[in-house]
Amino acid sequence: MPTAIELLREGRTNEIWRKYCGFIDLNMEQFMEIQKRLLMEQVELQSRCELGQKILGETPPKSVEEFRERVPLTTYEDYADYLDSKNVAGLPEKPDYWIRTSGRTKGQNFKWAPYPKRFLELGTRLALASIVFSCAKKRGDFPLEADDRFLYAMAPPPFISGMLPYGIVAEFPFRFMPTVEEAEKMSFQERTAKGFELALREGLSVFFGLGSVLVRIGDQFSDSSRNMKLSKNMLHPAVLSRLIRGLIRSRLAKRPMIPADLWEMKGIISAGTDTAVYRQKIKYYWGCEPIEMYGGTEINFIATQTWDHTGMTFVPDTGFLEFIPEAEHLRSREEPGYQPKAVLLDEVQAGEKYEFVVTNFSGGTFIRYRIGDLIKIISLRNENLGIEIPQM
Repeated sequence: MPTAIELLREGRTNEIWRKYCGFIDLNMEQFMEIQKRLLMEQVELQSRCELGQKILGETPPKSVEEFRERVPLTTYEDYADYLDSKNVAGLPEKPDYWIRTSGRTKGQNFKWAPYPKRFLELGTRLALASIVFSCAKKRGDFPLEADDRFLYAMAPPPFISGMLPYGIVAEFPFRFMPTVEEAEKMSFQERTAKGFELALREGLSVFFGLGSVLVRIGDQFSDSSRNMKLSKNMLHPAVLSRLIRGLIRSRLAKRPMIPADLWEMKGIISAGTDTAVYRQKIKYYWGCEPIEMYGGTEINFIATQTWDHTGMTFVPDTGFLEFIPEAEHLRSREEPGYQPKAVLLDEVQAGEKYEFVVTNFSGGTFIRYRIGDLIKIISLRNENLGIEIPQM
């Protein structure tokens, strides 16, 4: 399958949209058909490895219904003996990457998630979809161009955000500032300073990172602009021109200079759960409302907002999605050992809260995995955009 780079060179932007964003055109029946087919493929793969056999049982389930009836819900401790020691032999597929996250309640204070290359590519694809949605004004709109400038403000490997740039640059010709290779050798402060030095000279189009980071950068920028002093780097003609334009805009607005005075952003993508808290402040500082993605290290990315900035839409092919109703979730907390009942996406109800349960696809490791996150289904479809998939 051609990459976005190849399609862009040939002017086939409609195909780029379909490849990365086409999932929003699925109806519920099509979505569930993909889910169930990929689940049984993953069960077959898991049934051939030691860890999969431990969870699935000696006789693997033959149907989706049997899978949901027989296979227990799991947490990280069900995998810890294999993953803490990086025991590749017991896994369904040899990982190309080991991704790290925090959140353990006992033993080590972090968790490891093994990622085969094809599993990471799923996350990359949704990240690119979110980038497209963040810039789009309507369905099929593709305003991205080769060499659009991308501010690097992500945590480096082995965190998942640090793995995405490698996949993104393999798919689309963004210019990361600083480059991915340079950024990994720098501290957060060094990366930010270098990124802004380059952005002042060359421009800035896209940001991908945590909402709190965007706000912190905006706060620091606003504070420093009050007592800005010319440095050697600022004497570059392109930098001086940009700063003068920004200064004029800020003076006309009667406030300190902010990033929106210097750059007209095409899109901002935020993957943190703090996005809703900081949304308005991000829009103020950067002149662009962020698109929110949802995911986690153990489950990859599984949902994103679209260009109307309302609910998030699920993707069908990252993992098998199940939802524990809030009442069942609470009962399982009160009664240790109780196995709560879960529903599928075509059974959720608008206005209800659910705990996520995810089974990885494409060689991932986790089966009926409880992340612990509670989400709310705000509607069963996006009426405004004609999206038939429930909105989170």
